[in-house]
Amino acid sequence: MTNEETIRHEVARLNAIRVHDSWTIDKALAKAELLNDIGAIDFDEYVDIKDRLEALREDGNAKGYSVPMAADALGITDRTVRQWIRDGKMQARKISGSRRWLIDSEEIARLSGKTE
Repeated sequence: MTNEETIRHEVARLNAIRVHDSWTIDKALAKAELLNDIGAIDFDEYVDIKDRLEALREDGNAKGYSVPMAADALGITDRTVRQWIRDGKMQARKISGSRRWLIDSEEIARLSGKTE
């Protein structure tokens, strides 16, 4: 496996994390930060991974989806999710003190049959 294949494999593993325990999320955040620090992933990819992992951590208190998680669930891109939020097609709430959005499970269910 080449270095690039190894990095892509690690990024795929980070994106596949669905558990909510703090230890796993902390470990994944550290790995994502390291990949960003060495230039293996670009900053935008790092932010998306970080946002998704932090939303998982908060999911214990605020059931919902981050932008990347909502995109995966609906089969659309992160960009489309953000556009739908801006256009009012998707209801989301801003997580206080951050740039992140949290989309309720009910909203994902409502939109699950609607993709553009």
